[in-house]
Amino acid sequence: MKYCMLLMAAGAALTIGGSHAQTRPAASPAQAGPAPVKAIVMMSAVMPSTDFERSKAFYVKGMGMTASPGANPRELVLSFPGGGSNLMLMLSTPAAGAPPRAPGSAILQVPDMKALVASLSAAGYAMKGNVVEMAQYHISVGNVEDPDGNHFEIIARSQ
Repeated sequence: MKYCMLLMAAGAALTIGGSHAQTRPAASPAQAGPAPVKAIVMMSAVMPSTDFERSKAFYVKGMGMTASPGANPRELVLSFPGGGSNLMLMLSTPAAGAPPRAPGSAILQVPDMKALVASLSAAGYAMKGNVVEMAQYHISVGNVEDPDGNHFEIIARSQ
């Protein structure tokens, strides 16, 4: 919460501070660069991994994601089918005597729960417990953990 407030304050200061700045001359589309950020948007969630190859197998074969190297060798970036935010795995090897990093947690919405369960099963992974149909909310909910114990609540909307 403290960091969230700090980010919001920094963003407000940048917005207020930039209101008196001179405008730049219009650039050609090739020189313009990325579009300006107009709202806070999550780019990536970070989860610990003790073994990139083992984790990569789970996310690529089981979850249907694509993997690419991160900015440094201790990062692996995973992209969801259809775009959106990324999931970044951070190689987590605690120093001798230090406690291991706690697993992460996230909530994912998927278009087809049955297809995800089938994909995970075909790759040798299983959901944690049963998928629960919640007809009153028009959703089904399941849970899965990656090989490092990072937890994902999976939600699919019913038709």
